[in-house]
Amino acid sequence: MWRCEQPSADLFPDVKRFLDLLNTSNDFFETNAPVYIARAPGRLDVMGGIADYSGSLVLELPLAVATLVAVQQTTEPLITIWSTTASEIGGTPLVTIPLQALCPPDKPLDYAAAHRLLTTNPESIWAAYVAGALVVLQKERHFAFPQGIRMLVHCEVPIGKGISSSAALEVATMQAICALSGSYLDGRDLAM
Repeated sequence: MWRCEQPSADLFPDVKRFLDLLNTSNDFFETNAPVYIARAPGRLDVMGGIADYSGSLVLELPLAVATLVAVQQTTEPLITIWSTTASEIGGTPLVTIPLQALCPPDKPLDYAAAHRLLTTNPESIWAAYVAGALVVLQKERHFAFPQGIRMLVHCEVPIGKGISSSAALEVATMQAICALSGSYLDGRDLAM
């Protein structure tokens, strides 16, 4: 049975729901290896709007709704991403990408090649937000991914409503990957 090691995580009702989901999805994660969970809230723009894309400072209000991502290292040479909400946007819920294709060990994938790899299939394009985080971490922060990763994504942030569901997905993914690798990125580094 999966549980949180940090009791403060139980303060969020969505974390409890996510743990319940993990405990009913017994066959996705291996029971003999740790699973790392990260949570990132949706946000409401107060001041600054889309200026965050250019590195400007903005004022955002975090919302109660959030995206949660669970990750686990696996010996399979695959990046496997399962979304509980992909079908709501016409996507396939399970996406598998060969580890060597996404995160080659000798040289990070350039962004144009990553874009081509992750956007060829319209039904799995949602996974580009998740898999793209691995590309960025490898290229910009020199992360190494010698083993495959399984990821479970659960988004309670309404998609397409202007409250940063995609940003919440990217941030939760990066935080979960950092936890898995024993690394830390502060809020500013995550945003950049």
